[in-house]
Amino acid sequence: MRRLVVILAIAVIAIAGVWSFNQAIEEARQKARERSGLGTGGRPENVEAIFGGADALKIVTGPERVIAERIAPPESEKPGERKLADYRATSKPITVPNDMSQQLGAALASPDSYRWKTTKGCIPRYGVRLSFSKGADRIDVYICFSCNILLVAQNGVTKGGEDFDDARPVFVRAAKKLFPDDMVIQQLPEQGCTGDD
Repeated sequence: MRRLVVILAIAVIAIAGVWSFNQAIEEARQKARERSGLGTGGRPENVEAIFGGADALKIVTGPERVIAERIAPPESEKPGERKLADYRATSKPITVPNDMSQQLGAALASPDSYRWKTTKGCIPRYGVRLSFSKGADRIDVYICFSCNILLVAQNGVTKGGEDFDDARPVFVRAAKKLFPDDMVIQQLPEQGCTGDD
């Protein structure tokens, strides 16, 4: 009987040790993610703030129509003076298929798509505009593949922006399908940043 109690005690201690070890590994992984800027601050209200509120985000996740266009920045010697209204379309508007609209909306609405506690020193050159429409409202998402930054405007008014490094593969794959004849888009890697739109 005494031997059975000793064996059970050793088994309980071993199980507790394995559990404790696994917890320590998970905590170390989480701390590493936080230090790298991945997965930090990622709450739904953070995403809503990028879009100007929950109602605006609902337009992105449940649009009636989504249009994609290639765009180019205005010819300005001072990039800080570029206005979104000055970006010009360089392609015809393309209607985004429903399944792709859902994928894009899900990526844009996910807190895990963004790098929350990071700052980049680049000046975005937006090369793609996604326009999500519902009724009279329109949400424009301006995408810069050069530095993985997006900017959001609702009905022409800038609402917010964020680094989208973790969702880049979703946006690159969509852009390649939407703009099959655009060599700049076709050469975009799914990971990292590029010097092009």
